[in-house]
Amino acid sequence: MKKHSLYVVTKGKKTGIFKCWDGDIGARQYVDGFSGSEYRGKLYNLEDAIEWYRDKVGEAPDIHFELEFISIPEHDEGDVYTTYVLIDPRNKKPFYVG
Repeated sequence: MKKHSLYVVTKGKKTGIFKCWDGDIGARQYVDGFSGSEYRGKLYNLEDAIEWYRDKVGEAPDIHFELEFISIPEHDEGDVYTTYVLIDPRNKKPFYVG
């Protein structure tokens, strides 16, 4: 499966985590023309994107795409697994990270 980048904007017209760079839901529009903008792309999982944002800003980011959490019940070993399913708001299709 192709890896998709997440884009994190810490200084811009709008801050947070975006799933694309261009387009009407992309991060570029919030940093272009903003003096002193700060952003990063090429983060391939949501945990890394959140951690990078928190390191820079000191608080949790806004996530600018639909996110569903699915928890699988505990197994006999006691392990709990969490899967993130990212939904593209334009076409409502799943967008998987990581």
